[in-house]
Amino acid sequence: MAFELDTDELMRMAATKAADTVIDEDDLFKQVRETVDARIDKLFSEKFDAVINDQIEAAMKDGFDREFHEIDSFGRPQGEPTTISKKLAAMVQNYWQETVDRNGKPTPKISYGDNTTRAEHTLLKLCGQDFHKELHQQTLNAAGALKDGLRAELRGWVDKSLGEIFHVRSADDQAEKRNR
Repeated sequence: MAFELDTDELMRMAATKAADTVIDEDDLFKQVRETVDARIDKLFSEKFDAVINDQIEAAMKDGFDREFHEIDSFGRPQGEPTTISKKLAAMVQNYWQETVDRNGKPTPKISYGDNTTRAEHTLLKLCGQDFHKELHQQTLNAAGALKDGLRAELRGWVDKSLGEIFHVRSADDQAEKRNR
């Protein structure tokens, strides 16, 4: 009589024994469950996130590029066919080309005064802020250099004057290696 090993049966028995052992020990069961859940999450994110993102991107692109007709208040088609992308581009362009006052508030089409487009106003505001910050920093740097220069000049003048008035070599004179 030959002794044959059924590997499938052995694998099933080993899995059953391992499952029974894992289920009997609460800590081990929790650890195995967390590991299995983490592995499932990883596999899902690796395999399906890319597919889902591709599908969403394709649906969004299709939605933005699908042509439609605008309709009037009676539901009749009006004008040429267009897409959401074209409508959004026109809205953005109109927003940036709208004339505004010096505070950035929209102005009527016919108005007097200092009006610019919103794009120009925003650019001038940003550049003005950068210029103001740079000018402020340069002014501080110049004032600091002037202060340091005056301090050094005054120190030299005071040292010279004190040396001319007092013909004694002090401890400070010796430390600074001055003659008098």
